[in-house]
Amino acid sequence: MEEQFTFVPALLSDKAEIMKIYRDSMDQEGCTWSVDYPNETIYEDDVKRDAVFCLKNEEGMIVGAISVDEDDAVDRLDNWTWKSRNKRSGEIARLAVKMEYQNRGLAKRLFREVMDVLRIRGYDGVHLLVSPGNTAALRAYQKLNFRYAGQADALGHRWYCYEGDL
Repeated sequence: MEEQFTFVPALLSDKAEIMKIYRDSMDQEGCTWSVDYPNETIYEDDVKRDAVFCLKNEEGMIVGAISVDEDDAVDRLDNWTWKSRNKRSGEIARLAVKMEYQNRGLAKRLFREVMDVLRIRGYDGVHLLVSPGNTAALRAYQKLNFRYAGQADALGHRWYCYEGDL
């Protein structure tokens, strides 16, 4: 029987488990995260804004997490077509899946679930930044039909910009 997962809002009590997933993800190809980002304060702010979600397995263990970010520096980038179309777009950020649960389609599931949340909250689209060296993420975004919106220098890194409609 295939393992079942539940998509739920993350809680403050999930912080240690999700922070461990974040830290374990730092060694992956193309990851720009460090011990300073994402940090516990960012996680706590995400929870307060009801903006971080997780997948839990049948035993209640968190196997992945994803956030909806509010970052003016990212929103102000000139790359986004949603701005010229008077659309409301949410930024997807901080996606991580536990190493032993990768390559099972869980990142795709997290994306689809959080996109449903954004749609319910009145957003028209999504946008995100990805490191040019994160080949796994780039493949995933293309499979999800995100549009390449150019490159940008922001937050101390060079990024590829992707966006999509809901």
